[in-house]
Amino acid sequence: MLLVLGLSPVCAQQNYVVDIDHGTDMTGGAEVDVNNDGYLDLIWGGRARNDIGRVIEDADGNEVETTYQAWQKIWNPATSSYDVQEFQDILGERVYMNFADFNNDGIMDYFLCSSASGNMNVPLGLFLGNGDGTFTQQEITVKTAEGEEFPFRPTAVDLADFNNDGLMDMVAIGYYNDGELHHANSILLNQGNFEFKAIQTDLISYQLALDCVRAADLNNDGYPDFILQGNADNGSGPIKNGKTLGRVFEIYLNLGQEVIDEEGDPAFYALDIASAQNIYHLGNGNIACADFNNDGYMDIFASGESADDGKPADNFEFVHQMLINDGEGNFQPMAQSQISKDIRPLNSTHYGTRAIDYDGDGYYDLFIPGWCTAMPDGSASTQAGFWYKNSGTGVMSSYTRIPGASEIGIFFTEDGVRGARNYFMAGGSWDATYLTGDQQGRVVVTMANTNAKAARPDAPTNLQASVTGNQVQLSWDAAATSKNNVTYEYYLKDKATGKMYTSCSSHVGGELDGVRKLMTMGNAYLNKAITLNNIPDGSYEWGVQTINASYEGSTFAVGSLVVGSGSGVESMMSDDAVKVVAIAGGVELQAEGNAVCQIYLVSGQLVNEVSFTDFARVELPSGCYLVKVTAAHGVKVQKVVL
Repeated sequence: MLLVLGLSPVCAQQNYVVDIDHGTDMTGGAEVDVNNDGYLDLIWGGRARNDIGRVIEDADGNEVETTYQAWQKIWNPATSSYDVQEFQDILGERVYMNFADFNNDGIMDYFLCSSASGNMNVPLGLFLGNGDGTFTQQEITVKTAEGEEFPFRPTAVDLADFNNDGLMDMVAIGYYNDGELHHANSILLNQGNFEFKAIQTDLISYQLALDCVRAADLNNDGYPDFILQGNADNGSGPIKNGKTLGRVFEIYLNLGQEVIDEEGDPAFYALDIASAQNIYHLGNGNIACADFNNDGYMDIFASGESADDGKPADNFEFVHQMLINDGEGNFQPMAQSQISKDIRPLNSTHYGTRAIDYDGDGYYDLFIPGWCTAMPDGSASTQAGFWYKNSGTGVMSSYTRIPGASEIGIFFTEDGVRGARNYFMAGGSWDATYLTGDQQGRVVVTMANTNAKAARPDAPTNLQASVTGNQVQLSWDAAATSKNNVTYEYYLKDKATGKMYTSCSSHVGGELDGVRKLMTMGNAYLNKAITLNNIPDGSYEWGVQTINASYEGSTFAVGSLVVGSGSGVESMMSDDAVKVVAIAGGVELQAEGNAVCQIYLVSGQLVNEVSFTDFARVELPSGCYLVKVTAAHGVKVQKVVL
């Protein structure tokens, strides 16, 4: 059932379409090019309207009716319209559907989890793309570093290459109960051949539900970090002022390749920000990462319920917080007068809040839906959605009503126009501004974007590559037309075999060169340099493109390099040649002969430089540092945490 209606005066000169036949609630999915034709398609799913979902076979071969449904819209250039059909699998509820090229064949794959993952009728795990819009489930193996099988049924994941070896890894959170409680909190390092090693399984002790996790490089060191939030169940939450909190919000920094455990795996640590900077613990909400104030550092927008320690244990306050990154490990709350704190997001879905340039001015705007106890105009409580326009400073300068819901999926459709961004909402909605009668409930609402389409960005310039053994360092300059907030997508391809050593979310080469397959930031984030580890000997092509705030990509700038014995530009010293030892209040340095030590913050700022012979002790306050020692026989770089 499709109805075309005129908007209220708040949203004049736009049209929207209500579709009750394909509506879902607690919705997840993605905008993704499933058939490699250069057009973004759409997949979404969750609880079906009236709880009447897909008829499937259970483990015993009996037909059962689920409460879940999933759909896909594939752009058909021949008819200049979408073909709408059932997606091949049900997705569950509060869906996390994360796309990447796991097997480096140029076709997008996905990893699926959801709050319904304890229901064995709902698929979970890795699905490989066949290139025609269909997917085949791929069994994966998850083990600890000790080789023991790791209980793994997460409720939320995000994807990133955490150790920069060219293989897509995961951060996973959540827990499930099969008669015994199991948490899935871990970093999963891709070992190749669809095997994953779960590391730091004890890093996050909370039993998280209604949760959200985002990976992004927060300190521009070239290694992805992550942020999480959720409800801490079963009294497992952090203790603050003598009270166990029921809501969790944490930032974890990746210490990169230089601080590794005995297995050679990266390490992570929690950034202590909440207590010192009045940042709330949040759950049952959502996180969006972007450089909102255009200064070249990744900021965080988070929403949800906050367990205020001044309130009774079960009394929660709804909070929206814009956290501005100063590049030195500090996140300062920025007041947002246009955003009402009365919006109750309840959006523990993958895409319940979105950051995207909607009006083509180059800055990340915000889309926030949820229950509103009182509308900004004073009208009664309702479900609502808002588009908040970014002034360019991180302050949202104005808002516009849009169709909204709680437990929502927010997506953007191209409608056959590459780079176009039309609003698409799927959720349980009783938003009376837009929906009446039988339109209310689990619905889909699509709204045409009448703003100017963002121009395609220019490609990076001045590509440089250096090789040290099997470590490759790539760097480039931003295009003169680029804003500071652009991200970058890179790839590395073996010229002999065509094999990709990175998961690239854009078309490479040909007429579609640089066209995005996925609406997300680039895999190099805001960095204009990246270091890749453990690259096999060979001759390679590499490329890098600019990704703007509307997630439109430039063409690729292309370079070449050779990895092979004797190609290094500097020798790396062994642990026996130089030692860097963390001690109380600083570090001790040992080397043979004359040496120079440079100490940096992880943000790249030089904080100390000393020359010494054989031995030195350097005093440092608590924190995370990059220590570089240059001596007669080479260079050693190590990260230390004090």
